[in-house]
Amino acid sequence: VLWDGEVIGGIAIYWKSPHAISTEDKRQLYAFTNQVAAVFCNRQLLGDLDRTNKQFQEELSLAGQIQRELTPPDLSTARVAIAGYLQPASMLAGDAYGFFHADDNRVVVYIGDVANQGCAAAFSMMVLRHLLDQFGHANLTPAEVLRQTNLSLKSFLPKGSGEPMILATACFAGPKPRNPDPQPAPMEESAAEEQRDSQEAEAAAEAE
Repeated sequence: VLWDGEVIGGIAIYWKSPHAISTEDKRQLYAFTNQVAAVFCNRQLLGDLDRTNKQFQEELSLAGQIQRELTPPDLSTARVAIAGYLQPASMLAGDAYGFFHADDNRVVVYIGDVANQGCAAAFSMMVLRHLLDQFGHANLTPAEVLRQTNLSLKSFLPKGSGEPMILATACFAGPKPRNPDPQPAPMEESAAEEQRDSQEAEAAAEAE
C-alpha cells in the first residue's frame, strides 16, 4: 500500500483455487489499496490535527489566564475606590482596563478596545496597555497621552502599509480625587475670623 510514494502497509489476497491475475483484477486491487491508504493516512492526519488542536487550546487557555492575571487589582484608598472585571468573549480578549496612582494627587483610569478577537487582538492590546501605562505615569494631559500612544502604535505597523494593522479605541481620564476632609479656603477662614472678632466686640460692649 503506497501513499505519496511511501510504503505504509501491505495487503495479502488469496484465491481458493489457482487464479491468474487479470488486468481487471490489478485495476480493482489498485483502486482498493488506494482507498485503504487514504483511510489510514486520513486517520493519521486526524490524529495529528487533534493533538495539534489540543496543544493549541491549552496554550490559548494559558495565555488567557496570564491575560486575566495582568488585570490590575482593585484600588482602594481613603480618597478613591475602583474595581474592575474583564470577561472575554473568547479565551483571549482584545479589551483591557487599568487604573493607578499617577502621583499623590491624581488617579488615572483607562479603558481600551482593539478590533477583532484572538491572538492578534490580545497582543495588540498588550502593546496598547503598556503605552497607556507608560504615558499615563508621565506629567501629560489625557489628550497628550492618547496622542503619544497613537504615534507609538504607528511604529508597530509594517513600513509602507496602506491599511492600519491596529484599530483600537481608548478612553483615558486622570481625575483628581476629592479630599474627604477638605481644608477651608483662605477666604472662608478670613470670614470666620472676622465673624469671631465681631462677636467678641459685641460681647465686650454689652459687658461695659
